[in-house]
Amino acid sequence: MHRQCAQAVVARWSAAALAELAEPAVAGRLCAGLDRSRMRPTAEDGPVYLCREPVDFRKSISGLSLIVEQALRLDPFGQAVYVFTNRDRNKIKILVWEKNGFVLWYKRLEKQRFCWPRQLDGDTVTLSAQELNWLLDGFDIWRHPPHHRLHYQSVS
Repeated sequence: MHRQCAQAVVARWSAAALAELAEPAVAGRLCAGLDRSRMRPTAEDGPVYLCREPVDFRKSISGLSLIVEQALRLDPFGQAVYVFTNRDRNKIKILVWEKNGFVLWYKRLEKQRFCWPRQLDGDTVTLSAQELNWLLDGFDIWRHPPHHRLHYQSVS
């Protein structure tokens, strides 16, 4: 995390300052104001499309964007979030187009597996950003979906 933040300011710094950035304490101070919750997709990123079939995790941005375009028949440049898993379901990659380039988010579980849909129709499953975050946190949203939202007109 600290290295990523430090790399973002590398272009503006001298060689002496760059050597100082390698120190974890310095990088930690630089990143202190970083909103780590923004690292996960939010509702602002658009709909979330889960690719049901596992993909080859050697694929990166180019390969995953081709899957979005050709196999899923969706627009990889659209305002949407595309989620992929590997065969063991212990890794997730999330692909997002952000203004002028792709962002690839990666998570690897050390001991557990992600819950993934098996018996649904189609190549994709559409989720909300909240459901994606529940999935990333380990909840099985297909066996135990959240309570349904109720809409009433009056209390009497």
